[in-house]
Amino acid sequence: MSFWVQTGRPALQDVDVVADNLADAITMLYPLDTDQLILSWNLVPIALSYCEDVQVMVDDIVVLLEQLRDPATESARVYWGSSTFRAEWRLRREGPNLVVESRWESTSGSYEFLLNDRSPLTVDTVAFTREWLKVLRRLVEDVAAKSVALDNADMLLRARALLTAAESPGAEAPGAPGTPSEAGGATVRFQLSAANAGNAAAANLWRAEPAVARLFTGEARLVADALGVPSGIGEPEGDRCTVDLPAFSTFCATAVEGYANQPGIQRALTVGFVATALALLDRAGHPLPPAPSAEQQAAWSALRDQHAAVMPR
Repeated sequence: MSFWVQTGRPALQDVDVVADNLADAITMLYPLDTDQLILSWNLVPIALSYCEDVQVMVDDIVVLLEQLRDPATESARVYWGSSTFRAEWRLRREGPNLVVESRWESTSGSYEFLLNDRSPLTVDTVAFTREWLKVLRRLVEDVAAKSVALDNADMLLRARALLTAAESPGAEAPGAPGTPSEAGGATVRFQLSAANAGNAAAANLWRAEPAVARLFTGEARLVADALGVPSGIGEPEGDRCTVDLPAFSTFCATAVEGYANQPGIQRALTVGFVATALALLDRAGHPLPPAPSAEQQAAWSALRDQHAAVMPR
């Protein structure tokens, strides 16, 4: 194949502070001395450092893939600005393919002269997108594995949205009309019980895809069993799922209070669920439960807001 990416298995470091954004998280998450990302362009391999190169490139990767998912995008331009991966790419559609005209200025190993001789690159649009999604998947999964909190999670959420769109059953090829976000379909509405609805600004807390709703309520049962308190989250019935606010508030407070004392793997398995639950609690008009420390309080607040941004109402 004329274009491919190998993400490797880079080592991860603990990140004990709130990162400014996704690029900052990447800088702190990956040590310099670990597996590199390998990008092959017309049979020329290029090594990229996660903490030095990928952190500079990540915003451009997200924006480029968003553009390619839009069927109205006929051409695009990206300028990679890392000191050891500096190049300008101009992309245009030709049927199912992309033609990428490139001008290389600097690469690790000083291969720019060879790369300039091998421009342009012609590649299937689906294959091109799939290779870049491998990079985003590596980053998103590693950020989640280390529970890294971000002050500005915009790019992380957009990367997750791209991955979700690509992995959804029946997802269209990039650039095709009718992406999953545009296709209607049934949803499950999480609502406060009738007795609680008057206590919140809105009774509707979340409109989730059925598979997501089943996953969330299933996790609620398991976490409630582990904590020894009821979750307050009912079972989906048709297109509705009822939340009992007093029980749910106690459940969230118990989860936040006991989080720090859980084994590391248990924290990694439950952090996403708890952040989603806190987003629902916030929408029900309840503040974030107190955490054992100010740092944990800030981290939960950031994670709650990250999840809320991708939870339609």
